[in-house]
Amino acid sequence: AREHGARTWRVVLGGVRAVIYAGAFLAILEAWRLGALKALGGDLGRQAGASLATIMGVVFVAFLLWELAGAAMDRHVARAEGTVRQGKYRTAFPILRRMLFAALAVMVGLTVLSEFGVNIAHLLAGAGVIGIAVGLGAQSLAKDVLKGLTILLEDSIAVGDWVTVGGRTGEVEELSIGSVRLRDLNGHVYIIPFSEVSTVVNMNKEFGYAILEVGVSYAADVDRAIDAVREALAEIRADSSFAADVRGDLEMLGVAALADSAVVIRGRARTAPLEQWRVEREFRRRIKLKLDSLGIEIPFPQRTVHVVGEPAAAAKGA
Repeated sequence: AREHGARTWRVVLGGVRAVIYAGAFLAILEAWRLGALKALGGDLGRQAGASLATIMGVVFVAFLLWELAGAAMDRHVARAEGTVRQGKYRTAFPILRRMLFAALAVMVGLTVLSEFGVNIAHLLAGAGVIGIAVGLGAQSLAKDVLKGLTILLEDSIAVGDWVTVGGRTGEVEELSIGSVRLRDLNGHVYIIPFSEVSTVVNMNKEFGYAILEVGVSYAADVDRAIDAVREALAEIRADSSFAADVRGDLEMLGVAALADSAVVIRGRARTAPLEQWRVEREFRRRIKLKLDSLGIEIPFPQRTVHVVGEPAAAAKGA
């Protein structure tokens, strides 16, 4: 808000300076007896002055509205710092800014044309016909806009969310009426039109689940391994750096699979949004240390090679 106020003040000062310079210029012309004031007093001068004053007034009002709206939006975003509303504001306000800019630009443009003697009624009628023609030829764009409005109104996506849309996964950096901009873990940016979005997977909604999974050997005590999983999660919850991330008790799913080389034990725990992967990484670290201390093996794929042949022939070949 302070930045917007400073910019508005600079514009006001610039306008005052322009008026002073114009007055000084007229005074110099009048001192040289060039008849500047007499020219301005004529019909043409009065008409030109009135048109210039109207244009400058409309431009100033448009600029003032733009700055006031921008300051109000920035103030709301700052007040909502760290809350769910901040993401909604960061999503909606850029779109509102674009719409406001377009409306103000049209208002200023029509005013300027009107002051130059252009018949605005005929212009608007022609623009309507052109708009219909463009609309018929831009059905894909219209589809993007309608689908984008639906997604925005349903609050399916917000700036800062981690989502999967159009087969791409990443953080939402920007939303417009017609497309969404994502940045993935590698820093790649994807611009996806809403017309290509059939399903939205949002990982920021309310909570996530950390999948706690480990494989132990067939010779291991499975019940003791399950207890180790419970203990590992209890230690994570007791850690102050993870206490706010884990939002529920362990939901032990038991033996999930009898794999080729391991008995797979699986559980899950509810977490804060986007924190499930951090909890899973810490769980894997702790369960590895705990199983090592208990002497429980975490198997890995191994291959046994049998050499078939006569021992004597093999020795002779050597």
